[in-house]
Order: sequence, then C-alpha cells, then structure tokens
Amino acid sequence: MEGNKNTPEVVSLKDNNSKTDYDQADFPVPVPIFTGAPPSLPSGNYSAVLNRQSQLPQQLASQEKQTTKRNEYLEQILLSTMSNLESRISTSISSLSSQISEIETKIDRYNDQLNTLEHDVYEILIPAIQSITEIITTSRQGKKEQLTNITKSIIKMRQNREQKINHISRNTSAELSQSIFSNVDES
Repeated sequence: MEGNKNTPEVVSLKDNNSKTDYDQADFPVPVPIFTGAPPSLPSGNYSAVLNRQSQLPQQLASQEKQTTKRNEYLEQILLSTMSNLESRISTSISSLSSQISEIETKIDRYNDQLNTLEHDVYEILIPAIQSITEIITTSRQGKKEQLTNITKSIIKMRQNREQKINHISRNTSAELSQSIFSNVDES
C-alpha cells in the first residue's frame, strides 16, 4: 500500500519528469527540466557533446580565425627563414668558388715557379758545378781559359733565365686577368 501513496515528493518528481523544454537551436529533442543537482552521466562522452553544443558559433568562428592567423604567421616565418637561408647559401657558394679559383691560380703559379727552379738547377747549377770540377782537375794554364768560358756561359744562362722568367710572368698575369674577366662575365 505504501507504493500507491502519493507523497508530495513523489508527486513533484512525476511532475518534473513529465515537463519538457524545447530549444530548437541547441537541442532538437525534448530535454527534461531538473530541479536541484543535474544527474550524473555514465561517461565523459555525453558531457563533451553537451559542452560542444553549448559553445556559441561565434566562439567557434573566432577560434578558427585565430588558428588560421597563427598558421599564416608561422608560414610567413618559415618562408622568410627559407629565403634567408637560400641567400646565405648562394652567397657562401659564390664566395667559396671564387676562393677555390684563387687557390688554383696560386697553385698553378707555384708549380710554374717550381718547374723554373728545377729547370735552372738542371740547366745552370749542375753544368756550372761540372765545369768548376773540370777546372779544378785540369792544369794551371787551361784554368784561365776555362774560367773565362764558364763565366761567359753563366752570363748567357742568366740572360736566358731572365728572359724565361719575364715570359712566364707575362703569361701568368695575362692568364690571371683573363680568368678574372671570365669570372666577372659569368656572374
């Protein structure tokens, strides 16, 4: 019999359960009106859905705008950084290639000088040493003639050497100026 009794609390619960409120914008289905604390939901999924539905469309639009602005800003930073890196790399490449070109020119010049020295050693010093050795080993009368001949040959060798050095330096400076002008034309 106690189940059939209508206490004021039971009546108010029945009344509250039967009332529904329609909000066409947020909730297309009827939602019961609760008095007191809202009922606890079995999982967080329902509360996430309710939170999403309660956000205003303006908030969502402003968040999307902020996200796109942030993305555009980051994209601009990346593009700027990439262009700076590309310009630095191209500057470094041109600087390195000009330095390598200068080093190759110096190496060629030093090789030419080394070849000239080797030539002088084999063409001037060794024959001079051989001539001096012959003079020392010969008699006194022939020494004066041989010394005169050696002096003349040394003078002749020096003149030949000076002519070769002048010729090499002219060729080297002409090649260097030609390579400089060709590098300027390529740029």
